Amino acid sequence: MKIIPFEKQPLETRIVDLDASTIDSRAYVGQDSVVYRDNSTNRAIHVYHNSLDVEGIVKYAKCVNALKSMLEAAPFEEEIVFEERRYVANVCVNPVEEVGEKWFRKGGELAKRKYTASPFVSGPSLCWPHLANGETMIARCFDILFYQRVNGFIESKGVIGNVDIHPVNVKFKIEREKQTISLIVTDLAKSIGDVYLK
Repeated sequence: MKIIPFEKQPLETRIVDLDASTIDSRAYVGQDSVVYRDNSTNRAIHVYHNSLDVEGIVKYAKCVNALKSMLEAAPFEEEIVFEERRYVANVCVNPVEEVGEKWFRKGGELAKRKYTASPFVSGPSLCWPHLANGETMIARCFDILFYQRVNGFIESKGVIGNVDIHPVNVKFKIEREKQTISLIVTDLAKSIGDVYLK
């Protein structure tokens, strides 16, 4: 993960125009940040609210990347049945690649904000299973008890504390030939200040 201080960035990269044609018009609003997709780099840019400091965001990013490494070394896997076929579902984490601070322009307003950048994970999240249809019906295979088992498994490994994964922060990729489903966690908790390295 790169940590890029504002003053060490080239002048031409210090301002990001969120109304530019390279930025997807859809934004995803969370408790701590608003997420934009940069189509030119296929990255998710989390623009954090001003109440958060760089140190807190760096700490959270380290938690994200530590959990990614932990789940690669000690995978959480469960067998599920979807469309009358057995699949192995495994949980993984989308890493944080960059943390920094830039000026962000949106609707004529210019504000200096902290940000993180990660690969953009396309596709639907696993939230609102009662509205799911087609392939998104897979959301019905993962009830609240599943997420409690994932959170409990993570806590038991003694690396990260206070993880609270919710379906709105989980996207999926299904590989029918391999009969696997990757559940990609994009956020570890409702508030980034809740999680910590043990």
